[in-house]
Amino acid sequence: MNEKIVGVLLCAGKGLRLGKLTQSTPKPLLRIENLPFQSTLNYSIHKLLKYGVDDLIIITGYLGDKIDDYVSSNVRSSFSEDLTINVIDSEGEYQKGPLYSLLSIKKHSKLLNENSILLIIPGDTIFQESLFQVIIKIIKSIPSTLEEPLIFYKTVKKKDLTKKFKYIKDISEKNISCVKFFRLSDKFDILSEIYTRTLSKIRTDDIINEIFPIFVLPFSKFKLWINLAERHEVKSIKNLANYYCKSKHDILAIKLKKALEFYDIDFLSDMKNLEKKIEMDNRFQ
Repeated sequence: MNEKIVGVLLCAGKGLRLGKLTQSTPKPLLRIENLPFQSTLNYSIHKLLKYGVDDLIIITGYLGDKIDDYVSSNVRSSFSEDLTINVIDSEGEYQKGPLYSLLSIKKHSKLLNENSILLIIPGDTIFQESLFQVIIKIIKSIPSTLEEPLIFYKTVKKKDLTKKFKYIKDISEKNISCVKFFRLSDKFDILSEIYTRTLSKIRTDDIINEIFPIFVLPFSKFKLWINLAERHEVKSIKNLANYYCKSKHDILAIKLKKALEFYDIDFLSDMKNLEKKIEMDNRFQ
């Protein structure tokens, strides 16, 4: 493929719900016990590059100088000089939310071109290694004539979600991001809506299409997203994706295997749950 896959890691947020842990350390650099490469950021960087991402853009905000210093001191020296890792300061835009951190790339447009495919992920989420492998393989296998954004989901039940959060005492108010879609073919669905369900309101026999917090955007569509966000009041990436769909544009939804997993880190209980999961599960090694 002539396209270049550019990994975009959103690492700008304050992580306020983690309290004292993030007072002097940005959340993507927090040490996770038993995790290879120790932090979520370092783990994601190494796994993305292992499976074929060509360049990386890391978007910072809160304590961004510490992430910049970390990348300069601990990451760049581990890879070929041909690899480009750019750290972008969102310059306060992060305080409006992850969407505005992402849109700050427009001030650095020379880092991208018409052949760029953006693989956008949160820098404070841990993804199973084989999930990166599967998604990057899908991106590379898609014909260059197909220029629609991609999202990924899996079908789960309440028992699967309960197992995922096994080491958290109270998960009743956990929010699960889900998708609705129209069936297009055996390989692709068309996204209709991204929405949230609270775990306590999910019934035992409900089937949930849980979305992975990953977006794939060809550069031409990313420019369209920028234009839509500038013309309309859109507060989040989820809302922008929904508005994009309602504006009669297509986002392709691809179903992945249920065994592929990811873990958001919002609270200390999430971190402890993840550490225990890694200890018991070699899929994160």
